[in-house]
Amino acid sequence: MISKTPLEQAFDIFGNPAQLAYALNITPWAVYKWNVNRPPKDRCLDIQDLTNSQVTAEQLRPDVNWVYEREQRKLAQLTEEA
Repeated sequence: MISKTPLEQAFDIFGNPAQLAYALNITPWAVYKWNVNRPPKDRCLDIQDLTNSQVTAEQLRPDVNWVYEREQRKLAQLTEEA
């Protein structure tokens, strides 16, 4: 049996790629273009949030420094609030 990638697991949680796209507020076409082994890093934290950490950003893209990315996201949110 072939194991599923973390992104494919997220698809299963939502039902299909189109449902994940709607949850991300993007077009299904955009999601269908993604490489299932390397989704866009700017969507990984959102996918983690939407799946309640059933699929983590680290699982989706182990090549990214997520400590740094989370700090950048926090800074951006603070800047928007100011």
